Amino acid sequence: MPHLWNIDHPHFAVTGHEEEFNSFDELRQAIDDLDEGMNVVYRWDWKDWSKDAFFADEGEHLFIYLMMPGKEKFASFVCPISKDQEDAVATWLRGPRVLGALRQLWEPLLDTTTP
Repeated sequence: MPHLWNIDHPHFAVTGHEEEFNSFDELRQAIDDLDEGMNVVYRWDWKDWSKDAFFADEGEHLFIYLMMPGKEKFASFVCPISKDQEDAVATWLRGPRVLGALRQLWEPLLDTTTP
């Protein structure tokens, strides 16, 4: 699997309300405390601003995008991040709160073999 910072999603995400956090631990806890059915993590971006001369002093940031079906809204959560945190971020993204919640939404179709 490529590094999280090397994965380039082809389109922009809907940001909606943006919430900033001082650390990944704060961001993760804030999302973990939300109702997963009403606050669905649907995308993430690891942005390394050092590659952009205009934003080079901004460092790296992790963006987590949520859709809120009950409210018909979107939100984005952002925090500074560093490459040595990749394992923690990947473990959380693959875990029950993010990928696990998406699996529950799609579970009725995951075991089928025909469209």
